[in-house]
Amino acid sequence: MQYPNNHMIDELLVKFLLGECTPKEAMAAMDWIEESDANRSYYDHFSLIWTKSREIAASSKVDENAAWERFLRKVNPADGGNAAVKKEWTRAEDGERSKIVRISERNFLFRAAAVLAVIITGLMGYFAFERLLKPEDIQVATTNNTGKTELPDGSNIILNKHSALSYPSRFRGNSRQVKLKGEGFFSIKPNKDKPFIVTVNDFTVTVLGTSFNIRETPDSTVIVVETGIVRVNGKGSQLALRAGEKTTIHHREGVLKKEKQPDQLYNYYRTKTFTCDNTPLWKLVEVLNQAYGANIIIGNPSIRNLPLTTTFNEEPLNKILNIITQTLDISLQQQGDKFILQ
Repeated sequence: MQYPNNHMIDELLVKFLLGECTPKEAMAAMDWIEESDANRSYYDHFSLIWTKSREIAASSKVDENAAWERFLRKVNPADGGNAAVKKEWTRAEDGERSKIVRISERNFLFRAAAVLAVIITGLMGYFAFERLLKPEDIQVATTNNTGKTELPDGSNIILNKHSALSYPSRFRGNSRQVKLKGEGFFSIKPNKDKPFIVTVNDFTVTVLGTSFNIRETPDSTVIVVETGIVRVNGKGSQLALRAGEKTTIHHREGVLKKEKQPDQLYNYYRTKTFTCDNTPLWKLVEVLNQAYGANIIIGNPSIRNLPLTTTFNEEPLNKILNIITQTLDISLQQQGDKFILQ
């Protein structure tokens, strides 16, 4: 059964919600609702407005009879709005008057509900309506400091400097989806029915409940899993990572490769600690440049892979560099804003 306009659909849906449909009408209503996602969405919105209107009506002090009389006078101002009602009574036989009363009461409820639904919709307004039905997008960004954000599901995100996170004010549907730009450490609250999905560049990271770090740069994306299991998808490839594993995705190649995460340096912005465990010099220098916004250069290629096993706890950069040079027996030169190790 098809209806040419929304007015007829609305009347059918009101009857459906009232439970006054005939079996044929009820079947038609259900068929229409299931016909498309748009119809289902329209019905969900209609049902929400209907429920809210009944709640307000239940607590309202308005005189319904007076309101109905005012409505009739507006519809039929020439005869006080009662002409149509008088004609019904004139044509009716005495034995049928009680039937007409029932029909009139039902029509009154029908019309009053429809009018009330329109009024409630107007009062709610566009923005209030959107707030009820569509979650608001929230943007969180950091500049020169790290930042912590708690998501609607209780998950926690720590953003590194110069990073951004986008997420809805309320997770709806069958997943929890966010977008990351830069670097962030994710501690996800478990929910087997709603996987958590992070979109970064052209890749997605899907988890049920775990902790992991994502670092995105113009050239690559590095994903390190601290606890649990995550699934990485992108460019026709898929990879599962477990605790202590990582993947480095070079954007030009888009190849997913699994490897062991040998140290905890990726956590420096969260723990405020630089932990080296047989870590090559070049890697520590890379992290120090990120953390301090420094310009440290390895001037001698032969010292790039010299290993370090030590821990730095928020020391000043000059102190860290002095310890490095003494430990590895190398020299340090400063030229302007450059620190040159050789």
